[in-house]
Amino acid sequence: MPAEWLAERGHQPEFGARPLRRTLQTQLDNRLSNMLLDGTLNPGDTVSVDVADGELAVHLAPKAEN
Repeated sequence: MPAEWLAERGHQPEFGARPLRRTLQTQLDNRLSNMLLDGTLNPGDTVSVDVADGELAVHLAPKAEN
C-alpha cells in the first residue's frame, strides 16, 4: 500500500512532516512532472499509484473519449 510505503520512507519524528514531503516530491511529484513534460500524461487522464517490488508504481488511464 502506498501510504505504508511512504510512511516507512518519510517518517522521521524529529523533523516533522518535511521528510515525508521530500519523499513525495522525489518519488511522485518529479515522476508525474516528467510524464506531463514528455506527453505521457495529459489533462483529464487518471493516475493511480501502488507499490510494486518495493517501489512506487504509477498507472495511467487515459481520458475516455466521449
